[in-house]
Amino acid sequence: MTCMLNFDGKKYLPGKSFQWRGNAGDFAFGLDEQQIRFFKEIINKHAIQKVLDVFCGNGELAVLLAQWDKDVTVFVPEPLLIKEINSKSIQAGVKLGICLGDMRDISALYREQCGLIVCLQNSLSCLLSKEDICGTLAQMYLKLKPGGVLVMHTLNYDYLLKRDHCPVSVLERQHAGLKIKLWLKPGKEREKAKLIFDVVPADGKNGAHPGPGEEIIVPVRPLFKKELDLWLTELGYKKIKSYGWFDCKTALNNSCHRITVASRPG
Repeated sequence: MTCMLNFDGKKYLPGKSFQWRGNAGDFAFGLDEQQIRFFKEIINKHAIQKVLDVFCGNGELAVLLAQWDKDVTVFVPEPLLIKEINSKSIQAGVKLGICLGDMRDISALYREQCGLIVCLQNSLSCLLSKEDICGTLAQMYLKLKPGGVLVMHTLNYDYLLKRDHCPVSVLERQHAGLKIKLWLKPGKEREKAKLIFDVVPADGKNGAHPGPGEEIIVPVRPLFKKELDLWLTELGYKKIKSYGWFDCKTALNNSCHRITVASRPG
């Protein structure tokens, strides 16, 4: 299997001081305190025991859920990442089920049903086609137990595409001395766009900029709320709700992110 995120147009940072590792979503959309509280509430409210994380990134959330004594399985899109995820789980004293592959092959990779499926880091729209997206959502539905919950993070494309080449607010995180700005560049066609991750070294002393950075371009298929809700409804999902962030308070009309929660009827 190949990684779903197709990076092109890279401009590498000079030297070896700021080597980019992993996928850009780990840095831009990484785990924060609001996400932790959100998933704690989901786990407790629905008495979740089994979790499937279909795009685990650096594995932070999966390890945390396993530390809460949940049976967690993750999909890892690249062989080289398996060792890293496995190492993190061992260091945390937990065990993860690790499958090599991506979310388009859920039925072949995951033979069980679970109470919670997690699909974060805007990964669903990186599938690039309606057929792949709807096919994946259908497989997720079948892998949820009755009453099970699907949680997805995507960008709020309805909000972003009203603007031209606008910056996307990301978590204020620093990793290996880096900062990031994320831009959405609409394509000529409605169903095409590009995320541009502008990764730069953190500011030096007195605010001085230490030098040029790296640009990572990720093709995406924008997911609009109306169509995503329609697809979920047609597939049988119920209790479909959308939020501007994991605090469940941020309004969609004022957020560049969208958190979608949907359930399989119990």
